[in-house]
Amino acid sequence: MNYPYWKRGYTMIGAANKVTDLLTDELLAKNSSKMLREYKGRALLIRAFGYNYLIENYQDSYLQGGKDKPGVPIYVHFSNSQPLVARSSVKVVYDSIIKWTKTAISLYEEAGVGYTKGDADAWRDIDMGVAKYILARAALNMGDYVTTIAACNDILAEYPTLIAEEDYVARNLQTPATNPVNWKIVPEYRAENLALLKLDKNPEVLLGWENTKYGTFGAQVNWFNFYGEMRIDDRLYKQIDPRDFRRDNFLDATEYGPFVSPTYYKSYVEDPSSVQPAMLASYLNFKWASTVGINGTYGSLEADQWRSGATDVCFIRTSEVLLMKAEAEAQSGGDWKTTLNKLLAARTKSGKTVMTCDDYAGSLGKSPLEQVQLQWRIEMWGEVGIEWYNNRRWNLPVNRQGSTIHHNPAMTYSVASMTLQIPEQEINTNNLIVQNP
Repeated sequence: MNYPYWKRGYTMIGAANKVTDLLTDELLAKNSSKMLREYKGRALLIRAFGYNYLIENYQDSYLQGGKDKPGVPIYVHFSNSQPLVARSSVKVVYDSIIKWTKTAISLYEEAGVGYTKGDADAWRDIDMGVAKYILARAALNMGDYVTTIAACNDILAEYPTLIAEEDYVARNLQTPATNPVNWKIVPEYRAENLALLKLDKNPEVLLGWENTKYGTFGAQVNWFNFYGEMRIDDRLYKQIDPRDFRRDNFLDATEYGPFVSPTYYKSYVEDPSSVQPAMLASYLNFKWASTVGINGTYGSLEADQWRSGATDVCFIRTSEVLLMKAEAEAQSGGDWKTTLNKLLAARTKSGKTVMTCDDYAGSLGKSPLEQVQLQWRIEMWGEVGIEWYNNRRWNLPVNRQGSTIHHNPAMTYSVASMTLQIPEQEINTNNLIVQNP
C-alpha cells in the first residue's frame, strides 16, 4: 500500500545517481568547470533528500531507538544490473546523508553557488539555502544540535523576513461590484493575495514552484481548498493566543456561517438566484483559501473565475528553519526563547501587544520544548506532513481523545505504528531485505 513512498524516494535517488556516475571525482579533478561542480552538488543534494525522505518513513526515529535498526538500502550508482544490497543501519544512512550534503556545500562554494533570491528562477532553485536546510533537518533528526543551529543561522541570516499579516491571513474580497449575483453568499478568496499561494508575496520561500511555470497544481484544490474537510483540532485552536493572527485562518465555533461552494454554484445551479447558503463547519481551514486562482478573472461567472487550483506551491519556507533552530536550542540548553520570540513577534496582530514566550496564552506552564512543539503545530499546520515526522522524532502518538471535531474522537495511534512496512514488491525482489516488525 505504501509503495509510492518507496518509489518516490528511490526515483529521486536514481536520477541523482545518473548524474554522479558521470561527474566523477576524477573528472572534476581534471576539469575546473564551476558548472560541473554545481551540477554534481545538486545531484548529491537530491540523493541526500531522497534518503532522508525514505529513512523518515521506513524506520523508527533515530532518537527514539531507531539508530542501530535496519534503515534502507544505499545505492550510489545507477544500474539495473548492479548487485542488490541489504538495509544499512539508520546511523549509516544518516551519516551518508550528512556526508553527501557537506560535499555538495563544498562543491557549491567552489562553484560560487549562493542563496538565489529576487529573480524568476530563485524559488525553484536547489541553492545553498536548500543545501543548508537538508543539513539542518538531517542533523536535527540525529540530535546533532550544534550542526542544526549553525546551518539554520546561515539560512536565517540570508532570509530574515517573515510573512506579513496582510499576506498570511485569507481575506474574503467579494463585493457587489466584483460579484454581482448573490455576492453576499459567494465568497471571493483570491490566491494572488495569500503568501502561501503566491510566491512573489512570500519572503520565506526556500523552495517552491510557480503555477505559471508548471501549470495548475491540481492536488492543491483537493487537499488544501477551504471547502474541503481540513479542520484544525479544536484543542489546538484554543491554544492559539487571541493576539495571534494565525488564529484568523480558522473558523471558530461561533463564526461559521453562510457560504456556498463556487464549484457547486457554477456547475449545478441553473438559476443562481435560487441558491441557498450552505453552512461551513466550525474550525474549518482558510489557510489556503482560493476561489479565484492565479490569473483568474473577477466580476463574472465565467469558468476561469473558479480555477481555485491554479496556485503557486511553497514547499520549504524559513519559518520551519526558525523552528528547527528553536527546537535544537531547547534540546541543548540554548537561547530558544529569543529565537521563538522572533516568530511570535512576527505573528502578532497589528495593534496588539507583541506576543512573547512569557505571555503566550497557550504556552503558560509548558516546558521550553513543549512551547517549541506548540509553535511547530500552529505555524506548520497542514504543511507537507511535517507534524507526522515531528511526532515521530518527539515520540508523541496521535491522541484524539477530547477532540470535538473528529469522527472518531477516541482514536489513538502509536508512534510505533507510524513506521512503514517495506513494500512487498521490494521484499519479493531483494532477498537481502528484512521486513520491519
